[in-house]
Amino acid sequence: MEIQITTKNCRLDNRTRSYIQRKMGRITRILPQISEFRIELDEEQTRSQADHFILKATLNTGADVLYAEERAENLLTAADRAVEVLNQQIDHAKGKMEVKARNRESIRLSQPGTFLSPKEPLIRRRKQEAKPMTVEEAVNQMNLSGEEYLLFLGPDTKRVNLLRRFADGKFELVEPVPE
Repeated sequence: MEIQITTKNCRLDNRTRSYIQRKMGRITRILPQISEFRIELDEEQTRSQADHFILKATLNTGADVLYAEERAENLLTAADRAVEVLNQQIDHAKGKMEVKARNRESIRLSQPGTFLSPKEPLIRRRKQEAKPMTVEEAVNQMNLSGEEYLLFLGPDTKRVNLLRRFADGKFELVEPVPE
């Protein structure tokens, strides 16, 4: 993965170029899936000497775009600061991915229509009392509890029914079909 360095209004000597490439190259080891890495260097005439040089770094990983813009009195300091900012963004992005991976729990079946063997453990077992109630009472109960599912007994059939709430707030009633 090549780091593309462009300059505007400033000259870049070999020592500074190699320093920036070495510093930014560390990021490519931390995040190997980078598809594009661009660095733009600029020099502005400002009153404050501390904001004289600007370094803009853009990383594209395909899934995320990370961006850092730092101003400093020289390009070396701007590069150091930009690396710190990018490392923080990478840590934050990796943390989000780890949380998502931990929250994903699913049962994967080898063939559609097959069942888990008794040797394979269940992810979670939950016992719930199924009380007789009407559909309206079940909806009210779900609104109070905030649950996504509710098992209840139909008042007429005395069979177990399932009420499910979708993300858009709509409900689905699943009733067993008598054999």
